[in-house]
Amino acid sequence: MAVADRIEHPLLDQISAYEEQREELEMQYHGKWVVMHDGEVKGDYDTYDEAVAGLEEMGFSFFDCLVRQVGVEPAIILSFGS
Repeated sequence: MAVADRIEHPLLDQISAYEEQREELEMQYHGKWVVMHDGEVKGDYDTYDEAVAGLEEMGFSFFDCLVRQVGVEPAIILSFGS
């Protein structure tokens, strides 16, 4: 069993939703920063700072949302342990 199969975290749900919708998101939002919550794009922005401000304005947190630039591989890889 993979580590990700044993971990439950709202952010992992958002990452999975992003991956499932990747092709559609890249056609519609390529290069934009999106805020995903409950498996849906809640906002799209030109910059990371704008996305973070949007996330906060909507009352979300980094704990349960994904902020990601569409079409660009993330520079930081999160590790949840070994």
